[in-house]
Amino acid sequence: MSQINTGRVLLAGLAAGVVIDIGEGLSHGVIFASQMAPMMEQMGVEIGGSQLVIYNVLGLAIGITVAWIYAAIRSRLEPRPMTGVCAGLVAWALWSLVHSVDYVIAGMLPVGLALSVTVYQAVEMSIAGLVAGMSYKE
Repeated sequence: MSQINTGRVLLAGLAAGVVIDIGEGLSHGVIFASQMAPMMEQMGVEIGGSQLVIYNVLGLAIGITVAWIYAAIRSRLEPRPMTGVCAGLVAWALWSLVHSVDYVIAGMLPVGLALSVTVYQAVEMSIAGLVAGMSYKE
């Protein structure tokens, strides 16, 4: 078993993070915008400049997490595309799935919307995992 290449994890993670940031921008700004807008207004939430910067930094951090998971599991599952998908889905389960369930329980999201967003994010994180896997080399 070889050591994890930290520099490559960071580079692969940033590439995966860009995928996540683009995916989240599309999901919140275009695909689910009309469904989310009334809820955001009802809660008195308005997303602007500084929040978008924070969301983008979080997307990059999640991308780095995906790349780290990929690097950690590739020696066991072999360096192939499915390993990247697995890494993305592990990160998805820890991030998106948990948050969606939390938002539904708290009454912040209706079940249907939470399910749609969660499935969308599973695909998004799988793609991010593929990108991390293609970018990471030991």
